[in-house]
Amino acid sequence: MMLEIYGGGFGNKGAELMLRTTVERLRNEFPEAEFAIEPKPNESYLQHAELRLARIFPSTSIYPKWSHRFFYRSAMLRKLAMAPLRVLMPKLSSSMLGLVSRKECDGMIDISGYAYGDGFPPLRTKASLAIIKNYRHRNKPVIFMPQMYGPFDNPKTRDAFKECMNLVTHAYARDQSSFQLVQSIMGPEFPLGLAPDITIFSTPTTQDNLSIPNRKYGCIVPNERMLDQGKDEWGDNYLNKLKATALCFKENNLKTIFVIHSNDPGDSKMAHKLADELAPEIGDEWVSVYGHKNPKVLKQFIAGSHLLVGSRFHSVVAALSSGVPAIVLGWAHKYEAIISDFSVPTLKHSGTESVESLLDLVNNVCNSEANANYRSLINTAKQRMQTEAETMWDDISHTLNRNQ
Repeated sequence: MMLEIYGGGFGNKGAELMLRTTVERLRNEFPEAEFAIEPKPNESYLQHAELRLARIFPSTSIYPKWSHRFFYRSAMLRKLAMAPLRVLMPKLSSSMLGLVSRKECDGMIDISGYAYGDGFPPLRTKASLAIIKNYRHRNKPVIFMPQMYGPFDNPKTRDAFKECMNLVTHAYARDQSSFQLVQSIMGPEFPLGLAPDITIFSTPTTQDNLSIPNRKYGCIVPNERMLDQGKDEWGDNYLNKLKATALCFKENNLKTIFVIHSNDPGDSKMAHKLADELAPEIGDEWVSVYGHKNPKVLKQFIAGSHLLVGSRFHSVVAALSSGVPAIVLGWAHKYEAIISDFSVPTLKHSGTESVESLLDLVNNVCNSEANANYRSLINTAKQRMQTEAETMWDDISHTLNRNQ
């Protein structure tokens, strides 16, 4: 059985962790299964080879991005674009290079996380729809793993998404808001599942030589998208609030570690800039930057912290799923949903609130007794979510077994 893992990749640590988690879980369930991914221009062969992933070929990703809008206007245009690539790459060469045709795949697992909604152009949903039709035409299963959906104010996006939902074999929302939004489009009888984010139960890598600070530490995870996608809410206050958080950590005898939880150079640049500006004020020994290519190692590092203040969704998930209190600074409903799922809905700060309210919240979570109480609530919620996650995986395994 060959399965395409769709929507994942190595663009940010959350997407990579979803990819690693899905492949690891399905390999345990189906030891003989093979997995393929459509390569993206910024991904290397070695990244795919590490996870033993075949690469979908031919792929529209080979062509310039501006040309993609033509491919999804008709199936004929896509066929014409792909035909030369198929001719130039004989089947034997494809096998030698780890390339597979989508027609060789026996199902599609969509782990996009967030790809369906007005945050993206309608073309993106139409591209997914074309691939879904490929599988359903061959009577192969298509499964949407738990993810955030919406909003769908753009009728072109909404119509394409509705067509996707009408074709999928299973679909799951990972939060109540997304669940209700999909039901409002598809109707209350639509068989949509509700399940937690799949990375919650990913096991962190145990790395013996992990560089852990010699004093208690708190993590701050910046996100460059807060300066554009979150600008309406956060304005120019975001960086100042991160600095204020670091100063508050120092007052609570915590070392600040700026954790880079993305491959985007903007996050790294932001983290190093903040650390450089803070070092003269609080001392080099009280601030540093940490990053690692493997998101499972990052999860292990976050698990050792006293608390996390972050704006990368899956850094927050890494903290909460490890029992570490996390204060979210975000702009989408997924941030509020995840802390509610973990029974700590008050651990959030919006861009319209004052810096004093943020520091009150940080001081509260730094307190040892309050921190322990939060950890108890978080771990109890995780146990409840375990049952929901296992039910989802059982349903997926049953579907894939039936289609072998």
